[in-house]
Amino acid sequence: MLAELWAVLFGLKMCWDLGERRVSLESDAEEVVALLTTDSQPSHPDEDVIQEIKGMIGRSWEVEVEVQVRWILRDANKAADYVAKQAFDVWPGIHYFHSTFGDLGAILAQDKGNVGLSSGVG
Repeated sequence: MLAELWAVLFGLKMCWDLGERRVSLESDAEEVVALLTTDSQPSHPDEDVIQEIKGMIGRSWEVEVEVQVRWILRDANKAADYVAKQAFDVWPGIHYFHSTFGDLGAILAQDKGNVGLSSGVG
């Protein structure tokens, strides 16, 4: 779960730094979404990261509902899962992809068709 939290934090920071202000944060990690959409528990071992994410979410984003956080079904998140699994084959660090690779193009097309597969939470 800590890896998911760090991915959320770095993703939000990257969007902010690049000037992107219209953001929809989706995750198939239900526990992460719950942590980000409910009151914090100071005893949580990852509380520092959670608070930093909530601080990022609280910034002045250019959307009416600010940053939307919602849980989605894993079937609607195959592209993120595919890219995460590729991390084992590259050098550590943050990587920017300017084009698709491997099966990613086909998976993105499938994910786009599954946009409605959300839980309704968030």
